[in-house]
Amino acid sequence: MKKTFFFALLASLTCLQCNPPSKDKPGGDSATAKADEPAETIKKLDYYAQDKTLKEVIAAEFAAGRTPIVYFWANWCGPCKEFKRSLSDPLMQDALKNVTLIMLDTDVDDQKEKHGEDFGVSGIPAFVKVDKDGNYIDLIDGGAWDANTPANMAPVLKKFVAGETAAAPVN
Repeated sequence: MKKTFFFALLASLTCLQCNPPSKDKPGGDSATAKADEPAETIKKLDYYAQDKTLKEVIAAEFAAGRTPIVYFWANWCGPCKEFKRSLSDPLMQDALKNVTLIMLDTDVDDQKEKHGEDFGVSGIPAFVKVDKDGNYIDLIDGGAWDANTPANMAPVLKKFVAGETAAAPVN
């Protein structure tokens, strides 16, 4: 029994010497842990948790080198839930690479600032592409693809982000 305990203790000390715990991340080397974890390509930002105007949030994301997309959704919306669940899929990660989804809950927006009306949103989920000043460029909604699966959504969203769609301008 004493020999087993001694060898277990020796093995754990040897392991700690090879890869000592980092100050950044308890129990492991932070550089190794970061390399092993997939990089988040899609940033989700709850607009109503910010202390900035929508234009300021958009400008900050452009300044950070990201592509902001204003995303209108609601908790009760089935297609919105399917979209959210799909974000970890590799197809969606690729399609929305370097995108910041500025999330506007339509129930809150309708009671406050009415950005949905300003951008001509008539159904959700809806995605609005804007320029660096927060001006409307393009809009698509969940009707732009068939079933809400990554295989259907990702190609459409990838083209949308790249500016390869042309919706009618909002009056």
